[in-house]
Amino acid sequence: MDSFIVGLGDYSKAKNYRPVAQLARVADSKSVGRGFESLRACHFKERSDEGPRLGEVRRAMFVQRFKGFLYLLSGVSTWFFVKTMSEWLVARRYFPIPTSVMEMGEFFYHGLGLSAALAVILGLYFYGKSRVFIDEVAVETSKVTWPTMKDTVNATIVVSIAIIIAGFALGAVDWAIGSVFNWSFKALLNG
Repeated sequence: MDSFIVGLGDYSKAKNYRPVAQLARVADSKSVGRGFESLRACHFKERSDEGPRLGEVRRAMFVQRFKGFLYLLSGVSTWFFVKTMSEWLVARRYFPIPTSVMEMGEFFYHGLGLSAALAVILGLYFYGKSRVFIDEVAVETSKVTWPTMKDTVNATIVVSIAIIIAGFALGAVDWAIGSVFNWSFKALLNG
């Protein structure tokens, strides 16, 4: 009776209602929490007797480096965008600039881009939500199991060979269809 009531959508009358599946629950890193242990063979634990796990130290170092990279990437992309857009707007006279400023040339565009980049980096660093977001991105990225160099090289070779084969196949089909059309147009024009 309870499952029938829950199935109809009246949750208030069900005795044992839970908003999750009661059978066949699978433990994952989100539900089990901090005690989750990976069963993959590539994950091994390095432990030193006098301190924290070496893997944890490496992960913390990676997180710090990756956060710095994200801040740098946001600054460089802002600098490039502002510099390019200001050059474009000035060249098309959408954004008139006094001649005294224009005499500075590239220094003006680079200065404008760098000041905007500095504003973006400082805004991202001091604004709480964006800082939390960048921290979370760095932590999640540190959990990725990256392929080895050997796996990457092998995958690159396979993809390159597949592209070459597909290129030859498409070229052959293109040549065959072009030959048929040329032959048919010549036959129509001559005959």
